[in-house]
Amino acid sequence: MRIPFLKNNEVIFEQVSDDRADEVARLHASCFDRHWGKAEFARLLVQDNVICIVANEVGRPQAAPLAFALARFAAEEAEILSIGVEPARRGKGLARKLMDEMIRQLHAQQAVSLFLEVDSDNTPAVSLYRNMHFEEVAERPSYYSSDAGKKSTALVMRLDLV
Repeated sequence: MRIPFLKNNEVIFEQVSDDRADEVARLHASCFDRHWGKAEFARLLVQDNVICIVANEVGRPQAAPLAFALARFAAEEAEILSIGVEPARRGKGLARKLMDEMIRQLHAQQAVSLFLEVDSDNTPAVSLYRNMHFEEVAERPSYYSSDAGKKSTALVMRLDLV
């Protein structure tokens, strides 16, 4: 069914719990070579200080999520644990919208700063975070390794939320 007032590819964000751990794990597996399983997501999603937001296409409530962001907060600090966008949906601004929504929710939880780690070779992600005014605060050399054995640096980035 097509809803006439909606534009193509409009999304709605919703916070999910451990009952959707399998969906988030499948999406994570499509985004990363080294992915987390359903049990890992289920353990995280039952914690009171963890938020998982998924993006769903409006008008398709039974469809698999298009993107997810997972964050943990403690006191005034929050950290993005993982974020991923379905490969076919990348490059269309969905990650930015998802990050904006996560920032809104973390701000509502009284988070003052947000941290994340990103592979320095992930040019689109690094560009997104820099455009969102995240600042590089540290590097972790040889932190990531590919299946082929290539090592890359993790950039630790921070965004002040207040």
